[in-house]
Amino acid sequence: PGSAAPAVPAAPIRARKSQWGTGTLLLVEDEDMVRAVAERALTRAGYGVVTASQGEEGLERFAGMDKVDLVISDVVMPTMDGPTMVRAMRAKRPALPVLFMSGYAEEQLRQSIDIDHVAFLPKPFSVAQLAEAVSAALDDAAHRVSDDG
Repeated sequence: PGSAAPAVPAAPIRARKSQWGTGTLLLVEDEDMVRAVAERALTRAGYGVVTASQGEEGLERFAGMDKVDLVISDVVMPTMDGPTMVRAMRAKRPALPVLFMSGYAEEQLRQSIDIDHVAFLPKPFSVAQLAEAVSAALDDAAHRVSDDG
């Protein structure tokens, strides 16, 4: 009990395309503090960031955006949770890349969420972990698109 999970070997680092720091992100997080820190970090990394404080607002923002490269969402939020919001977005844009942030264990989440192609970022996370997760999710999405073709 209390032992750390075995270390997962890091995936080989692919040469990053120029997309690092480019793209428009929709950040949906009900904790003001977390949202503010994440928004600042991502803006500083060069992304365009649109924020919402819960799922319904997230859907409104999404509807008003011409382009969303990645949705970053908390899982558990009042009124409408992240997965419900994401399913509604995916109904309009099936290939939409999604990164879920949560304090719950990833395994537990994957079972309860049951949405394909989503990335997870465990909370609490550092600014560097956030930037890395966003970059990886965008990278993955780019590869998925090219692999589907």
